[in-house]
Amino acid sequence: MVAPSVGLLATNPTKLGPVAIPFLFFYHAAFGCKVPLVYQAEVNSLAMRTRGAAAATATKWLFGFVCTQSTPTGIKNIGYRFYIIFTAFNLMFLPVV
Repeated sequence: MVAPSVGLLATNPTKLGPVAIPFLFFYHAAFGCKVPLVYQAEVNSLAMRTRGAAAATATKWLFGFVCTQSTPTGIKNIGYRFYIIFTAFNLMFLPVV
């Protein structure tokens, strides 16, 4: 038996778009916007605070750019398997976190 949400997405994939958009904005407002940048400044010593904040900002923008530029090409060339790359990177960073 097919789950109701899977059947809904299979018949009309844009039906749940208006539901997903507010949740994406909520996530970005609650976590993705400031927490990674502020956290780096708080965990470093006073002498390293500005360097930590600068490194966090640079890293966020650099990897955001890399993901934004590579995702459309990757999905076009290898399809859904491109997300396996994201999964592998997330698993590799588990020990770091």
